[in-house]
Amino acid sequence: MKCKITLFVLTILFLTGICVGENLYLDRTFNEFSDRIEQIKQQDPYDLNTALETEQWWLSKVEILELTMSIQLLNDVTYTYGELIGAIKKEDYQSASGYLERLELYASSLCDMYKVKINNVL
Repeated sequence: MKCKITLFVLTILFLTGICVGENLYLDRTFNEFSDRIEQIKQQDPYDLNTALETEQWWLSKVEILELTMSIQLLNDVTYTYGELIGAIKKEDYQSASGYLERLELYASSLCDMYKVKINNVL
């Protein structure tokens, strides 16, 4: 009986640790993503090299995020980022501003959507 209780407690602790770790990782990743998008938004005109660096950073994070998040939503962010790069290359800064706004919304909503919290569990 003690073995079952110990196993149960260890399982609960393990699952709680995974949830806390996931929340911390999501917070850090999407906060940094928001910071990088904000950095691009503050440039006049938008710097292609900064945008390309952020795209490479994002692609490296997607591999890990795919473990816990919808691949379709992550692909939406990646596609939007591709559109942003194209707009900056063509010097269409008005369209690029719209893509940056969309990426900011993705960063805040995806982080909130996939965090472990009571509203998301129920």
